[in-house]
Amino acid sequence: MDVSAWRASVWWAVGLVLCVVAVVGWLSLDRVPPLRGRLRWVPFACCLAGLLVAVVRWVGIGPLGTGRGLGWTASDGASVGVGGVVRDELLVYHSSGLDMAPGWGLYVGVAGMTVLSALLFCAALFRPDAQMAGAEPQA
Repeated sequence: MDVSAWRASVWWAVGLVLCVVAVVGWLSLDRVPPLRGRLRWVPFACCLAGLLVAVVRWVGIGPLGTGRGLGWTASDGASVGVGGVVRDELLVYHSSGLDMAPGWGLYVGVAGMTVLSALLFCAALFRPDAQMAGAEPQA
């Protein structure tokens, strides 16, 4: 899979936006009581989708053998342009003194998205007004 830095960062941003939308949606459900029971799983699903988008793009980063890396193309004599830049691909490479891989921010972000997904799952599962929809609370 061809994963450039541009493509990976765009999908990472999409995953983060989905998680923010999930939190805003969860907080908004408390303001609209009739929707609490029906839509309680939507924020969890939105956050889980954001996590999956980020992880799938992360897993798609290949090892050095499959990457072409940074490139430069020179123009021929008939062209008036100088040349073109080929976008560098994201790749994973570990050698003595050289580590090329996603940084610690990816791991912190994925861990945060995972915790947020778990919290939204528990909030949807154990929400009191969703457990007994239509039943009257016991005193």
